[in-house]
Amino acid sequence: MIKKRLMNISPKFALKILILAAVVLLGVNAIQVNAQKINEARQKVEEVRTGLRNAIKIKQEEAKKQIEAVREQVKEKVKTQREAFKEKISQMKDERKRQTAERLEEQLNQINERWTTHFSNVLNQLENVLAKIEIRAQKAEVNGSDVSSVKTAIETARNAIKTARDAVVTQAAKGYTVTFESEDKLKDAFKTVKEQLRKDLTGLRDGAIRNARKAVQDVFQALRQIPGVDKEPTATSTPAGTNE
Repeated sequence: MIKKRLMNISPKFALKILILAAVVLLGVNAIQVNAQKINEARQKVEEVRTGLRNAIKIKQEEAKKQIEAVREQVKEKVKTQREAFKEKISQMKDERKRQTAERLEEQLNQINERWTTHFSNVLNQLENVLAKIEIRAQKAEVNGSDVSSVKTAIETARNAIKTARDAVVTQAAKGYTVTFESEDKLKDAFKTVKEQLRKDLTGLRDGAIRNARKAVQDVFQALRQIPGVDKEPTATSTPAGTNE
C-alpha cells in the first residue's frame, strides 16, 4: 500500500521533499560547525587568560625577589655609616636623646621599605587589571571587532609599568643615613635626610607610579570604545583583519 502511494507521488512533489531533506541536513551540519567554532573561540580566549596569569605570576615573583636582593645590598652598603652614627650618638650624655636619635635613624629606612613595598603592590594590581582588560579585548577580537587601538594602549601600559618597576627598585636601593659633626647639628641633619626621603618617595609616586596608573586607565578607555566588548564568542564572527 505504502509503495503504491509513493509511486503515485508526482515528480515535482518528490523534488520538494528532497530539497527539504537537503536543507534539514545542511542545517544540522551548520549547527555542528557553529558549535565547533564557538568552542574553538572560547578555548582561544581561555588560553590567553591562562597564559597571562602564568606570565604575571612569574613576573611579580621576579620583581619581589629583585627588591629583596636590593634591600640586602643596601643594608651592607649603609652598614659602615650606621655604625659611625651609633658611635657618635653613644657619646651623647642625654640617654633619652640617644635612644630617640637611634630610633629615628632606623625609621628612615623602614619608611622607604614600606613605601617601596606599597608601590610594588600597586604595580601588581595594575598588572592584574591590565590582564583582565586584555582578556576582554581578546573576546572582542574573536567576535570580529577591531581592537588595534586597545592593543597599542596595552603595550604602552606594559612599558609604563616596567618603567615604574625599575624606578621602585632604584628607590629600594637607596639607603638613608644621618651624618652630623656635633650634637647641636643633629636635628638639622635629621631634617635634611627626612626631606630627601620625602622628596624621593613623592617623586616616585607622582612620576612613574602615576604614569603607570594613567596608562592602564587609557587602556580601559580604549576598550570602552569597542561595541559589544563583553559579548561571548560566536561562530559567525571572525577576528578583524582576517579573510576567513
